[in-house]
Amino acid sequence: MHQKLTRLRIISMQEDIQKLFSKIKVSRLETGLMSKILLEIREQERKSAERRLFLHLVIIFSGMFVFYYYIASTITILNEGGFWQYLSLLFSDFGAILASWQPYALSLLEVLPVTGLIILLSATLLILNSLKYFVEALNSFSYSRRIMHKII
Repeated sequence: MHQKLTRLRIISMQEDIQKLFSKIKVSRLETGLMSKILLEIREQERKSAERRLFLHLVIIFSGMFVFYYYIASTITILNEGGFWQYLSLLFSDFGAILASWQPYALSLLEVLPVTGLIILLSATLLILNSLKYFVEALNSFSYSRRIMHKII
């Protein structure tokens, strides 16, 4: 008897569930919804590519400004410190430099503006790295524009 009641409950529950779900109307997906979703995704990719292009362009110009400023500053420091005189001694009296190369090398290194050279190297690497990412973003941007034209 207990099993019959359980079985009747299960059958009753199944009928209730079927009635419940029969009242729910499943709406059909809007035609063209997939293409609208793809268009929106491509639009977001295009906007992202535009932002990356602008960001890397700003970084490139900032790096060029820093590079120009520090190249001028480094040349001025090299002129004031006498680096070019020490360097010209290398070509004019090579025998004297060979005889005392250690003090010559130390005096040459002493005159070098190390901080300026490090900043120049950093600015150069920044410019080159940003150029690489700028080209990648440009390719991504042109790719997304071609896809948009194909979809539209």
